Amino acid sequence: MYKYLISLFLLLPGVSSACSCLHVPLEQHVRDSEVIFVGVLISTKLVDLDPAVDKEWPYIEGVIKVETVLKGKVKETEIIKTGIGSSDCGILLTTARAYVIFTDNESGYVGSCDASGELPRYNEAEYISQLRGIINGEKP
Repeated sequence: MYKYLISLFLLLPGVSSACSCLHVPLEQHVRDSEVIFVGVLISTKLVDLDPAVDKEWPYIEGVIKVETVLKGKVKETEIIKTGIGSSDCGILLTTARAYVIFTDNESGYVGSCDASGELPRYNEAEYISQLRGIINGEKP
C-alpha cells in the first residue's frame, strides 16, 4: 500500500517556481552597472499593487543609507525596489544589514541576477577592494 502512495505522490505534478539567472562574471556586472554602492538598509515597506490594474507587480521598497559609493552618483539615502520572492529574483531585505547595490537605470529595481545582495560585514573591506580593482581596470 505504501508503495502505491509513494508512487502516486511522485507522479502528481507539483507547483514550484525559482529565479533563473545566467552566470555572469562580476567584471561584467561592474561594467554594465551605472551605479554601485554599499549601504545599510534602514527601512522597508510592501508596495502592494494589482497587476491587473497597475503596470507593475507588487514589490518591496527599501531605503538604504549609503556608506560607500563605488561607481556613479547617489544621494545620502537611496530607494531600491526588489521583488517579493519566489520566481521574481528579488533579494531578501533585512533592516540594519549591509547591502551592495548594482543598478543600471533610474527605476531602482535590483535583484539577485544583477549581483545586488546582502554584504556580510566580515567580508566587506575585501569585497569593496575587489570591486574598486575591477572599476580601476586592475587584473585580479
